[in-house]
Amino acid sequence: MDEICRKGDAQDAANFRAQLDYAEKTTTVLENHNHYIDQLSLGILRRAALAAGAQLACTRQIDQAERVMWLTFEEISAALRAGQHANLQAIIDTRMAEHARRLKMLAPPCLGAPPAGLGPRPVLEADGLTERAIHPGRLVGLGASRGIGRGRARVIQDTSALEVLQPGEVLVAANIGPLWNAVLSLAAGLVLDGGSLGQHPAAAAREYNVPAVIDTGSATRRITDGDQVTVDGTHGWVEIEDGEK
Repeated sequence: MDEICRKGDAQDAANFRAQLDYAEKTTTVLENHNHYIDQLSLGILRRAALAAGAQLACTRQIDQAERVMWLTFEEISAALRAGQHANLQAIIDTRMAEHARRLKMLAPPCLGAPPAGLGPRPVLEADGLTERAIHPGRLVGLGASRGIGRGRARVIQDTSALEVLQPGEVLVAANIGPLWNAVLSLAAGLVLDGGSLGQHPAAAAREYNVPAVIDTGSATRRITDGDQVTVDGTHGWVEIEDGEK
């Protein structure tokens, strides 16, 4: 490269070297972008918030330092400056209760008015009635990872309960993300309410060789924790052997 630059036009060579230097720096940032995004931004912010939480817990304004995450920056700042805020714990308790209530809610199939020309939509609980009538005790979805897995169902609603999954159990969830990879290899099968073939859960299941059926629509409602289930990821169905919810 140095030889090429020496033989070429001096200005072109200078421009090339400048662009090369910029490209090398950009590549470094791209290769380490998770570090820059997570550790040098949100990571530092989280550490600052936890430090504030420790101070608020020390003065008994909140019961646990980690629960500072339920407060706004304005509330945290005001409490630290004033030295006391009698309502902090009540605010946290209210928000935690509201969060728990919302976790039980089902998202609507669409936002706003439905497209013109569609007939009345049946109630959500009627989803999948045709499949239930044809195959009692069976869920039908998309086969996302080939193979057959059989085991006790473990219905998990969010990542805070991942540690309850035991080796050989079938993981049943609404949907999953990268944080679930830590336990996915333990599962005998994967069953999801939603998802698509191109999304992370399907790709991860194939990588871990875990039979998976996704987009069932109602797995977390029809499968009970502890049911014996068979997951056929090749044909896209789930057999609920201990009865139907």
